[in-house]
Amino acid sequence: MKKVTILLLCLIFGTSFLYAQPDLLLKMHGVSSRIAAEDETDLFRYSFTGLQNVGVGTEVYLSVMNRAGALGDVNWTIPTKPAGSNATIGGTQNEGDDTQFAAFTPDLAGKYVIEVFSDGAIAEITINAAMYLGALTEQPNCGYCHEGITAKWKETGHYFDTEWALNGELSSHFRESCLECHSTGYDPNPTAVNNGFDDFEFVFPEELAPGVWDAMVETYPEAMSRARVQCEACHGPGGNHFYLTQDARMVSTIEVDVCASCHDQGTHHYFPREWEYSVHAQGPNVGYAGGRAGCANCHSGSGFVAYVKGGQVPLTEAPPATVITCATCHDPHSAENPAQVRLSTAQLADGTDVPLSNEGRLCINCHKGRRDAVDYTDNWLSNLSSHFGPHYGTQGDVLVGANVVTWGYQLGTSPHLQAIEKACIGCHMAPAGEDGEGNPLIAGSHTFSMRTPDGMANVAACEPCHGDVGDDFNEKKLYINGVADHDGDGLEEGLQEEVHGLLEQIYELLPNDGAGHLAITDSSVTQIQAQAAYNYLVIEDDRSLGMHNPEFVVDLLQLTLGVLNGTISDVEGEELIPFKFTLEQNYPNPFNPTTTIRFNVPQASDVKLTIYDTMGREVEVLVNKHHNPGQYEYNWNAGNFASGVYFYRMEAGNFVKTNKMLLLK
Repeated sequence: MKKVTILLLCLIFGTSFLYAQPDLLLKMHGVSSRIAAEDETDLFRYSFTGLQNVGVGTEVYLSVMNRAGALGDVNWTIPTKPAGSNATIGGTQNEGDDTQFAAFTPDLAGKYVIEVFSDGAIAEITINAAMYLGALTEQPNCGYCHEGITAKWKETGHYFDTEWALNGELSSHFRESCLECHSTGYDPNPTAVNNGFDDFEFVFPEELAPGVWDAMVETYPEAMSRARVQCEACHGPGGNHFYLTQDARMVSTIEVDVCASCHDQGTHHYFPREWEYSVHAQGPNVGYAGGRAGCANCHSGSGFVAYVKGGQVPLTEAPPATVITCATCHDPHSAENPAQVRLSTAQLADGTDVPLSNEGRLCINCHKGRRDAVDYTDNWLSNLSSHFGPHYGTQGDVLVGANVVTWGYQLGTSPHLQAIEKACIGCHMAPAGEDGEGNPLIAGSHTFSMRTPDGMANVAACEPCHGDVGDDFNEKKLYINGVADHDGDGLEEGLQEEVHGLLEQIYELLPNDGAGHLAITDSSVTQIQAQAAYNYLVIEDDRSLGMHNPEFVVDLLQLTLGVLNGTISDVEGEELIPFKFTLEQNYPNPFNPTTTIRFNVPQASDVKLTIYDTMGREVEVLVNKHHNPGQYEYNWNAGNFASGVYFYRMEAGNFVKTNKMLLLK
């Protein structure tokens, strides 16, 4: 009995010990100039790319974290280093109870293995230290093996910016301190003597003017062979590379730390700081690929890169799960597209092409529903589940106004898709302005957010087109045919509140769990319910409450509600029937001398379209005849009329609507 008791105690304590084992994560820790300047511990003294391939004498930073809980006593060692090296671990600094940072400076070229021990657990990482070669020297350089990539790089801003700067073509604020980022291998740490830009003679010119670059190349050829932002600035020095990549002798990464080492200065350059607040950096599904290739192209930054490079063919294997960083969307090697965004086309799941600039299409590759609405709901019984619907992120579908169930009706659409340059980017990257101290507000730009972290709306994005919209988006009303009460509650409220009201009414007519979620799970669900649920989820998952395409969203929800409650019947025929009478804004406006006027007729009607001047005098009757149901457009040529404001009025049955237009000659 005593032996059994001892055995049980051993098993208990042994099990406890196993479960108490730390789960150590040891990795390089990138530091931007902003973070180095803000660090009060003085551990982070210099900016650092976070690469495992570094220049000799470069001060690097590492972090170890216990993913299982509190971090115990930490012991840092260097079991492997080049012969003759005297390198040791520098200072350390704890952050919270689970993370410790350390500084380390390799003093000779070669391989270093850093090990960390804590509470019986061990982790290690390999660092390569080397000398810089320069990608533009006559000796073997990057272009010898990577000619195609090098040729593309020579068309980018990374190649030209320093040349433009010295020639006075980039910025009047360019000064000597800027060379730390506008060159390769520049390291202000005095121990970093590694054939970087600052290790050769160079005197900053007294004047920036055309021809200065060429003069510098002639006077200081060694330093200037490391000018420009070259390959080694992002991949680390190539002195130990020469076809060899093991032991981090050359590395490639899309981690934000590489970009942040230069693009996060805290004042003029702050994109990574903005990115830190974005859903791309910290959203609930960031970096999640779940081992499933079907998820990786959008939920893993490296997965999206592989998807684009592979010709946008669905992935068959899931690359490592990484967050969506700068190099996920921007191609550092190619200037083929504006802002160096990665080349991509985009289609919605129903095959609808996305008529946007490349930047907008890039976003919609992921921000779209994953299912063909009609096919999916035609086969609703086989698709019933707790995950029924378009699979989140339906912003592209809503913006384009497609891939929903319309039961044969033509829905209206607002002009955001056509009128906002670069679509998604035009609003979500619109600068939010500055605070009282001249610092940029954390909204828009690379936060991609329409609100600051404290909830302030970036209404500046709307004002170029809509003027003063108040202090928040939800104050902006949408008038369709002179009516702003779209949910029928008798109140004319802001668009988002009206859309919320329509969604609530549809929710109540569908199977639900009473806690805000639809329950489209069992065979009692009818096809009409499945179709309505799909439309409901498209608008809910869009998360803009109508802002992306106001008129389309209101029409879709009103139609869906009408079909659900039986006040609207589906229609048959190959051509779509307009959902309601509408008179659209003329396009273009202002115009000279011709413009197009569009209107919708949902039922056979006599239609009259008349042009008036500002005095109310009839100028021209553009249309006066019977129209069958459909969408129509007519052109007005005002070549014989004077510049000024004109009005056009549509009359069809009980429908009367007047819009204003401006002729500018």
